[in-house]
Amino acid sequence: MTYLPLLCQHCANAPCIKACPEDAIKRRDDGLVWIDPEECTGCGLCEEACPYDVIYMNGELGIAQKCTGCAHRVDEGALPRCAEVCPHDAIVFGDEADSVFSEDEHGATLEVYHPEYQAEPRVYWKGLPKPWIAGTVVDPVSDEVISDVAITSVDLFEDGSVTALSDEFGDFWIRRMEKGRKYRLEIRKEGYEDFLAIVTTDGDQDLGNVCLKRTR
Repeated sequence: MTYLPLLCQHCANAPCIKACPEDAIKRRDDGLVWIDPEECTGCGLCEEACPYDVIYMNGELGIAQKCTGCAHRVDEGALPRCAEVCPHDAIVFGDEADSVFSEDEHGATLEVYHPEYQAEPRVYWKGLPKPWIAGTVVDPVSDEVISDVAITSVDLFEDGSVTALSDEFGDFWIRRMEKGRKYRLEIRKEGYEDFLAIVTTDGDQDLGNVCLKRTR
């Protein structure tokens, strides 16, 4: 299970701005995108246009709303409320030119969420969830799980492989796979026939029970 607190990405190429027929959605000089409640007619086109699904309709007010980046607090020199109250300092707010937004302390480049949308989001992420491959290795004859099974994923696009062992419950996880890749999965245990499969990581892949056949 992965939790991702998704907020408005304040995109530089925001689809919601282009979709609004009333020009009610605007970008400030500092890059924050906001919805002018005086001009919004509640047509809902922006809600449909947002690829991140972070715009919602306020039925009581009859307008569209979303995260404003706490623009009113920023104007007063304060941090957005989420950045201020986070007890783990997991949310950082600042100038896009600051080094913290170009790489983390280990030199790894930060990422944007769903770059394929081409919305040019201005929220950067460290450690975005990546697809995983999981399953449970089972001996169908004894109807028992099998531990210490070697599960190797071989990247078919680039050189490289990762090996994990099934735990005492027969479960295995291979984490942080590249999205949209094909992997050859090799499951091997002495006394059993090898299990081979091609797995495409277009999302998390739970293989369920993987039954190994005993060798004669």
